Amino acid sequence: MRTARHAFALVWSAARGHVCAVFALTVVAGTAPVVTAWLTKLVLDGLTSGAEVSALVRLAAVLALAAVVAAVHPQVAQYLHADLDRAVARTSQGALFDALNRLHGLARFEDPRFRDRLQLAQHEGRTAPAGLISSAVGAVRGTVVLVGFLGVLVVVAPWMALVVAVAALPVVHAELRISRRRADVALRTTHSIRREMFYGELLSQPHAAKEVRLFGIGGYFRARLLDELGVVQREHRAVDRRDLRTQGALSLLGAGVAACGLVWAVVEARRGAMTVGDVTVFVAAVASTQSALVGLIGDLAAAHRASLSFEHYHAVTTTPPDMSNGERGVSALTDGIELKDVWFRYGDDQPWVLQGLDLVIPKGKAVGLVGLNGCGKSTLVKLLCRLYDPQKGALTWDGRDYRDLDVDQLRLRTSTAFQDFMRYELSARENIALGRLAAGDEEIVAAAEHAFVHDKLTGLPKGYDTLLTRMFINPKDKENPDTGVLLSGGQWQRMALARAFLREDCELLILDEPSSGLDPEAEYDIHHRMKEFREGRTSLLISHRLSTVRDADLIVVLEDGRIVERGAHDELMALGGRYAELFTRQAGGYQ
Repeated sequence: MRTARHAFALVWSAARGHVCAVFALTVVAGTAPVVTAWLTKLVLDGLTSGAEVSALVRLAAVLALAAVVAAVHPQVAQYLHADLDRAVARTSQGALFDALNRLHGLARFEDPRFRDRLQLAQHEGRTAPAGLISSAVGAVRGTVVLVGFLGVLVVVAPWMALVVAVAALPVVHAELRISRRRADVALRTTHSIRREMFYGELLSQPHAAKEVRLFGIGGYFRARLLDELGVVQREHRAVDRRDLRTQGALSLLGAGVAACGLVWAVVEARRGAMTVGDVTVFVAAVASTQSALVGLIGDLAAAHRASLSFEHYHAVTTTPPDMSNGERGVSALTDGIELKDVWFRYGDDQPWVLQGLDLVIPKGKAVGLVGLNGCGKSTLVKLLCRLYDPQKGALTWDGRDYRDLDVDQLRLRTSTAFQDFMRYELSARENIALGRLAAGDEEIVAAAEHAFVHDKLTGLPKGYDTLLTRMFINPKDKENPDTGVLLSGGQWQRMALARAFLREDCELLILDEPSSGLDPEAEYDIHHRMKEFREGRTSLLISHRLSTVRDADLIVVLEDGRIVERGAHDELMALGGRYAELFTRQAGGYQ
């Protein structure tokens, strides 16, 4: 019931006027069949008893009005429900993504169980609240019809009203059990549905099309997709079969009750105990009561099912923060950033990625971070951006624990070009501006120039306003294939650097493999431009190309999550350790 209240509150906040109109219309529509049946009885009794024509005409007029209401109701209700669904979808999706934006870290997004629940929440947030209201509306209408026709049966044949009510009890029990089973199946199959969608993307999206065709693996992924689809369908088929057996038995029970009632009515009419009108309204009442009962129970079961489904949406939108947000403001860096005995792993059952790291990044100095794949470099970047908190130890900003600082302020003073940077299918201007949305055109152009991508962008069909994708072309531009363009990997990397450079007033600049996708000439240009941009800034450079970090003030070598060497380039080369080995091996490749 608590979940149902939350769902109703969501719908009410989305379109309370529509909700009131729908329920008012439902009450009117629910009374129409009862009024029609009773008026039909009166007309038939009047015809057989020789009533006055004027009285029959008045009855016929009211009967016609009820018929008009019954005829118009479906169209009006359909419009109101559709408009209500649109309002609910907008409100629910807004609330869902507000909740996701409140999650400061990455832990939830990298948790498979949360991803499964989020998958359900995105779907159920759109459909469950509206489905709950639709079921409630159906239940109200069914209740009005049921009460009306039960009243008719109480007048005509009280015993039949009792029989119909008792026959409904097993139906209620069965429907509630079926609802629970369907909700359980939806949760159990979510993981398979996500995998099915993943394989579908591999088979249909451009980013995978080259390798799928080159390696001839389309059939392999198709088979996996169908396997996952088969898992989902088998689960649903099993529930459908149980539903069929249960509903079939209950339908036979209902048909038996109706048949007994009809036989009784015929016998009673034959011996003169019932009029033609009585028989007509009795038959209509029995049929409508059973139909209303089945519909009411079905609506209640659907409401129960929608409520169970909405639990996933409610759980996501009310999920507690994945990390605390400090209350202390973040002032300009004066001393530096320090890692004190930092330990980190991605889960309690996972190995340690960082083990006892002690590191000082002095203000205005450049620190280079090197090491083989998997040594913990990218994880350290996530901690410095406070996308995760360490399990042990602390990171400090001028001696203040990261966990005590306001997350948003901390990130405003940090600029990062990630190794796995985003390629936003937006305009070139937007791609850069996302680094700082308040930036003006001159600042965006300056950032592009720093990243050596300005000339490329000005040469595009619409300059900085050119769409960097071919996926969302405006139909008006069909005749111009150059309206949307695709950049090369190196050009996309420059766009990511431009986003980072847009934050000129950042206190901490993190560059994670900033030149991995660049050609030698571009790498040379970017390297010197980055050196200029870093001047006076606190920066962390991560690269497998050791020439990129050799001019750093301090170079740190990571191995298995531990710092094994630290010092300037010349000091580490003189040491003859791991760094010297890697640098010599890499330099030998150019000789």
